[in-house]
Amino acid sequence: MSWLSELKRPRYRRVVSIVIVGVIFFFLARILYRDWTKISTYQWDVNYYLLTLSFILMVASSMVIGLGWNLILRLLGAVVGYRKALKIYLLTELGRYIPGKVWTMVGKVYLLKKEGVSTVKGGTSVVVRLAIHVVSGLLIFFVSLLFWTPAESVRRVYLLLFLLPVGLLFLHPSVFGRTLNFGLKRLKRNGIKFTLKYEHIILLILFWCGWWVLVGISTYFLIISVYPLSFVLLPAIVGICAITWLAGFLSFMVPAGLGVIEGMVVLLLGLYLPVHIAILIALLIRVLRTANNVLCAAFALKL
Repeated sequence: MSWLSELKRPRYRRVVSIVIVGVIFFFLARILYRDWTKISTYQWDVNYYLLTLSFILMVASSMVIGLGWNLILRLLGAVVGYRKALKIYLLTELGRYIPGKVWTMVGKVYLLKKEGVSTVKGGTSVVVRLAIHVVSGLLIFFVSLLFWTPAESVRRVYLLLFLLPVGLLFLHPSVFGRTLNFGLKRLKRNGIKFTLKYEHIILLILFWCGWWVLVGISTYFLIISVYPLSFVLLPAIVGICAITWLAGFLSFMVPAGLGVIEGMVVLLLGLYLPVHIAILIALLIRVLRTANNVLCAAFALKL
């Protein structure tokens, strides 16, 4: 048996995920230990108003994306009440903390079926939501690159001019649908019947791009609540939020991108902040996001 097939076993995946998370946090802890003098002597002046505003926007972003998923359901012809769809979305998002990456998706399909939505439509809504999430995140990231280093913006415009028509072509239903079904086939999953129109896909992409901006603004307020950062860097922060989420999503072996997201946040925020400050902010983001997921799930139980 090959080493690759060995890794497919649950116990080996669990060991590998623990090792990955452990290595990442070891190096982050090592940097904190090395720079502890700077941290202990730094004049921390936390702005609790901005920190609270950041958390409020974080909660709002969870509500918005839940309603966005309901929009996908309606475009697919599955009518579910806004409150019911929001409840399903918020509750099942806790599944991301279970290793495997599939529990939040399986939970959505299962609960939708109890509401009379077919497995095909429920599964399609989940797959489309993830695809829109990834495509819009990449789009936001590439656009944000124009604001990362002004001296190189011209060259990045050329990159964007090349990627934009390619992205528009990929989003066409005939291409988008076939690509999704090809990916599902590779994952040994059943194909889906793709019925969304081109204008629907563009609408969803624009909706999700707005959601990424909201997440970026929330993160920006979190950062400036503990460390001064120019407003000019807001587009870069939005791009960092998008690409770090994508990195966490693609790390299939670790639940909720634990460790991977923190590592990416430190790496990219380190371009603008002292590394030890970036580590503390990355940890704070993780704590607030987890608190947000728990709070939203508790709210969903009341719906």
